Amino acid sequence: MLELQLQPLALRAKDAAQICGLSLSTWWSMDAAGTIPRKLRCGKRCLWRVSDLKLWISWGMVSREEFESRKGLDSNTKIDNGAKPL
Repeated sequence: MLELQLQPLALRAKDAAQICGLSLSTWWSMDAAGTIPRKLRCGKRCLWRVSDLKLWISWGMVSREEFESRKGLDSNTKIDNGAKPL
């Protein structure tokens, strides 16, 4: 029998901090300072995309501003079908 193991797409602060090697208090301080990727809100919960965290770590934990800028450039270069933006 084949069993699928689902991986989470987003993590709460405690788990996000842990995979980044940071304490929870440091995580919240970095969030307030704008140095970690942008969080998602789901009701009262704050979540971070696993894909964003992996990319952020691979880029050396750059500032949120730089991360968002690089991420935008990266996604723009991947989808080049000749179409012009509206």
